[in-house]
Order: sequence, then C-alpha cells, then structure tokens
Amino acid sequence: MKRILFIVLIAIIGILVAEEAFPMLNLDEVSRDYLSDFKLTKTINLEGIGHTCAIAKDSGDMVVMTETEQNYLLHYIDIDGNILWEKEYEFPEDGNYGYRMYISDNGATISVIRAYGESVKTFILDRNGNELFSKVGRHHYYLPSKDGQYITKVPVRCNDKNQKGKLFTRTGQELEYDLPDDIVAKYIITSFIEKDIFIALIAYRNSEDLVKRLVGYNIIGSDITLSWQRDIKVHVTDMSYTYHIKSNKDYFVIRSNDKRANVIYIIDHSGDILFEYKEGSGSFGITQNNDIILNHSSPTDLRMIDFDTFSEIKLGVTIQRKKQANFIEDTYEIGENLFLSMYRTAYELKTQQHLNYQSLIYNAEKKKLFSAAPYLVYIEKENSKDVIVGIDQFSGITINIFRGVKK
Repeated sequence: MKRILFIVLIAIIGILVAEEAFPMLNLDEVSRDYLSDFKLTKTINLEGIGHTCAIAKDSGDMVVMTETEQNYLLHYIDIDGNILWEKEYEFPEDGNYGYRMYISDNGATISVIRAYGESVKTFILDRNGNELFSKVGRHHYYLPSKDGQYITKVPVRCNDKNQKGKLFTRTGQELEYDLPDDIVAKYIITSFIEKDIFIALIAYRNSEDLVKRLVGYNIIGSDITLSWQRDIKVHVTDMSYTYHIKSNKDYFVIRSNDKRANVIYIIDHSGDILFEYKEGSGSFGITQNNDIILNHSSPTDLRMIDFDTFSEIKLGVTIQRKKQANFIEDTYEIGENLFLSMYRTAYELKTQQHLNYQSLIYNAEKKKLFSAAPYLVYIEKENSKDVIVGIDQFSGITINIFRGVKK
C-alpha cells in the first residue's frame, strides 16, 4: 500500500534576531537540496504579516492568521491551496493581543486563542468558520481533540468540594468524569492521545510537595471510564500549559520536572512506562519513524532517542538561544536528513504571545544545522499523492504548494 506525506512549510516570522545562529536557506534552496522529489504546482499570496498558523495532520487543511493595519485575518485553506473562507478578529489599539491557533487532525474543529495579559478568550470554530462557542478564562484555554469531537480545558483548577474532571463537546456541552478517589486534585491537564483515549495529568498534594498522577480514560459519546492510573513521582511547583505531552499511534511522551532536571517519560497507551530519560530536555518532537528528537537542556545540544533500542545518539550540533526561547514542535525524517519545526518566543517583544516560526534542517552527511525560512509540518496519509506547502513571509505571505510521490 502506497503511503504519502503532506509537508507544510510555513515561514511566518514576525521579527528575526539580528544575528542568526545557522546559515539561512531560502525556499528555493530547501526545495532543490532537500525536497528534490517534489514539484511546485501552485502559488497563493495573502495580505498582511504572518502572525500564527496551525495544520491539520491528517487532512492537510490549514489555518493561517495574518496581521493587517486594520485587523487580524484568519484564512482557512485546504491542502490544494483553495481559500475556503476568511474571518476577521479585532485589532486592539494598544497592540497587545496575541493569538494562537490549534486545529484537529481532520480539520473539523479550530481553536482560536486570544491572550491579553491574564485574560484568555478561546473561540471554537467548525471547518466552515461558524463559531460553535467561546470561553473566557484566566490563564487557561481550550483545545480540540484529534477528531475534533471534544474540547479540553488546559489547565483545570480543582477545589476540595469539586473533585471532577471536565471536558466539552465541540458544541460546548460540559462533560464531567470521576477522578481517583484516593487523592485530592489541585490541577488537571488533559490531552487526547487517540480519538477515544485521553490522559489526565493530575497534580495533588502529598506531604509538602505537589506530585503527579497520570490517569488514562476511555470515552465513547458522553460515557467516560477510567482505564488505568499511575503516579509519576517528580517534584511539581506549578501546573500549566508548559508541560509537554505529545503522542503517536504507539505511545505518548510527557516532559516534566524533577528537582534536578527535566525528565522525559515514554509511555504506551496502557499506561506502562517504556523508557525514562533523566538527562534533561528543553523540548522534543516525535518523528514519523517513532524516534524522539530532543533539545538537551544542559548543554543545549540536539540528540536522538532511537525508539527500537532507547539508545541516545548525540547529533553534534547545538541549538543556541539568544534573547529567545526555541521550542521544537515537530520533527520529521526526510531522506537522510531531519527537519525540525520550531517556534521561537522572542523575549524582547512587548507582547510575548507573538511567536516566530521557522524550520531547522539537520544535514546528516555534514552533521550541520541550517536555518530555513519555512515552518515545516509533515503529514502521512494512504492512497494519495505527497504534498508540500511552503509559506514564505518575507514579502507578504506567499503559499507555495509542491506535489510529488515518496519513494
């Protein structure tokens, strides 16, 4: 059976640092030297400055938000490059709003998050641009599940009288589920690892420290049942969206903190810990081959964990940080090379919600990192053709669609 890939290269870079740590490649160089099996088939231009984006990992649909002089403009674009609809969002006079977006893997549900100081408002939209519901919160927001049928609140704060977890349907109906009865939860972070499986990361008080319990739930319609649970005994000082949880069809990975360094756990969908990496990691991504690429925290060098052997491979390059935090969002193996989808939060910006997107390419032969203007998202599907979409922001927003068949 032929398998295909969708790759979305998106350069939505609002502000670049004055000194770039790696040699910069333009889109033509990326296409020529690293994506030679693909051919440019369509180009689209959008108005404004790139602000944020999200890609549906199954359908390839994308939402791209641009910033004009009058407002923010949200574009919904299918994998063929058709702009299906556009939606305006307010542009405040002081310019301190920051937006970020998430989209379900099938493109059915979009979460548009507007942050202003401590106030956060989330708009939930369907694939036609209709607003299904909205929520206002303080330091929390709402994310779609993989199939877009459910919405998770991140984080959920609990009190002694209300020991219930919460989900929402995509139309805003609240669903409650039971927590383990032997703990008193303080915070909960939920994340879907399959369309009918989600995990709840629960912080609860144990002596003088907050510790975590990881609980797996099955969900069918509005019926939610507890499947498994285990404590992860690490020190926790806070529960927020900065705790990374990523998953694929075989396992999920969670990054947390102990008193010495960041810890990565690789856990299967039944709750069994497959591997515990204690060496320290700032951020990570899972490749389509199940390998884990991580940005080691001290020193900040790039490493790979081979999933078959759980052995560590040092790649011999360093992701530097100069006045900004670099986060790996996704990683992909294309040929012999690695693509790292990054977002970068520039500390010197007045609004810290504004993100800079880019890709880093690891050339395996040269053992060297290159900086690419595009932001990369890789998608595999069956019985279709490969698609690459590159969005270059240096002179407006230009979307370039490439097509080809993976060998």
